[in-house]
Formats: sequence, structure tokens, C-alpha cells
Amino acid sequence: MLEGIDYGVQYLSLSVIYDAELGKFLMWVIINDKVSVMRILRLYESDEGFRWRYVANCNVPSPRYGGEEWSLWHMSIRKVGGRYWMITSMNHSHYYDWNTPMYMVFFKLTNGINWTGYDVPILDSKSAKAKRLYRADFIVENGILTLITSWQAHNDSWNISLNTVGISKIMNPQASSDNVVLLS
Repeated sequence: MLEGIDYGVQYLSLSVIYDAELGKFLMWVIINDKVSVMRILRLYESDEGFRWRYVANCNVPSPRYGGEEWSLWHMSIRKVGGRYWMITSMNHSHYYDWNTPMYMVFFKLTNGINWTGYDVPILDSKSAKAKRLYRADFIVENGILTLITSWQAHNDSWNISLNTVGISKIMNPQASSDNVVLLS
């Protein structure tokens, strides 16, 4: 049950985590209000994961890459080394159609609702040899990012890929995802 649900907007994508330090569930939702060019990232919290209270609209900077401004599409948020990180697929802020390239961009949460972004994507359609990057999720173990990405090929087939990337330049080299159990 979502407190203050707004039926005049489109809820595009959500990410839920349980934060053991806070003793709460946190849910971020991308909102498309169909009036604003930029989509909104909204934060809710819950004690039990059923009844959700509105906390705030988050401040997410719009990356400027390749001479374009980019807007949120899908995202996944994880807590890594005590800090929240978001990977989001982004498309052109001023239009969208099925031929729009999409980029995967990392953000980190600085103070609860203000995110800091990186203007250079960690993955783009051209370098991935994909028609379109669609959605991604990730875990981090000892400074290695494992990225699971869904993408569309140039022949219009849909695919899922698994990549690992060293990210010690932006995260602690010993960083690992919180609340994730890896089985071997």
C-alpha cells in the first residue's frame, strides 16, 4: 500500500532494499509525470515492506554526454560498503522512441536524497555493440562490479549479459554489496 499514490503519473521502475542499519525497507521509484521533461526519482520507506510512506523526491543530476541531456529510465539501487549506489539506464531527456540509444550511468547517494552522478556512462550502446541497453542490476564483491544487463541486438533479439568490471577508482577496493549472500 503506497501512501499518497498519484494516479496522474506513470510509475516506471522501482528498486527495494532492506537497510539493516536503519531497520527499514527503502523503495525508490522513477516517476514520469508526463508534464516534466525529466523523470523524478521518489523515495518511500516502510517498517514491514507493505505500507509505504513518502519520504522525498530525490535530486538526481542529469548527465550531459555526447552533447545531449539524459533522463532516468530504469534503475537498480544497492547498498555497497555502507553507501547507496544506483545504476540507471538513461535515454534522451527530450524525446524517446524505440531507436533511441541508452546508456548505463552510475550514481552515488551523498546525503539521503541528493545523488552525485558521473557524466561518462559505464556502458553505452555503441561499445556494447547493442541497438539499445535496457535495464541493469549489479552486485559488488571486493571492488569488482558484476553487471547483469538486458539489451536489444541490432537484429531486434533481446539478450542478457553478465560482465565484471574493476571499479576500485570509484569505490573502496574491498567494497562488497550489503545484504547480498553469494553462494559458491
